[in-house]
Amino acid sequence: GGGTAAELAEFQARWRRGEPVVVGSLDREFELPWGPHGFLERFGAEQVNMIDCRDGKSVHWLTLAHFFAGYTKPWTRAKCPDTFRRMMLKLKDWPPNTDFRDKMPEYFDDLMEALPFPQYT
Repeated sequence: GGGTAAELAEFQARWRRGEPVVVGSLDREFELPWGPHGFLERFGAEQVNMIDCRDGKSVHWLTLAHFFAGYTKPWTRAKCPDTFRRMMLKLKDWPPNTDFRDKMPEYFDDLMEALPFPQYT
């Protein structure tokens, strides 16, 4: 990370006013793969809780691989056991009860390195 002096001054002015700041284009700064493929490789075998957005029911028998594979290959999405329609899944509390830094220390470090003003993180 690291921004220019002008960017830092602008950030500090917004910070003092309590305004939200959106940081864009971090994907160019990352060293690790921050997408479905990277998460599939690292965390795919984990059992996770999901919600089927079509009916609001809890889905607890699938892995994170099922979730991320649905984005890269939608035709592989798991089917609802009641209706046999492809489920529209969202993750529920992942990582559960775990601090991001503890669960994914390498991704936490990658994010902190990519942020423009590390003294504010």
